[in-house]
Amino acid sequence: MQTAGQLGIAAGSATSGAVNDHLGNTPAFLVVCGALAVALTVALSRRRTLRLPSAPPPAETVGPAVTAGGRGFGRDDAG
Repeated sequence: MQTAGQLGIAAGSATSGAVNDHLGNTPAFLVVCGALAVALTVALSRRRTLRLPSAPPPAETVGPAVTAGGRGFGRDDAG
């Protein structure tokens, strides 16, 4: 999602900059408004196809937990 957003920002900046250079400020602003309208239309039309995130799978246990006073590194094992 972030990559798509960044691509949109880059394409919009390049397009409106070129339009601004050739036609002025008002048409460049209209390009941005048009792009926003297209994005809103696509988002609203795809709204029903988006799925809600499913529940996460149950956590699996790897093994028994070691208690604080249990086995661990002793002085001989540390190093």
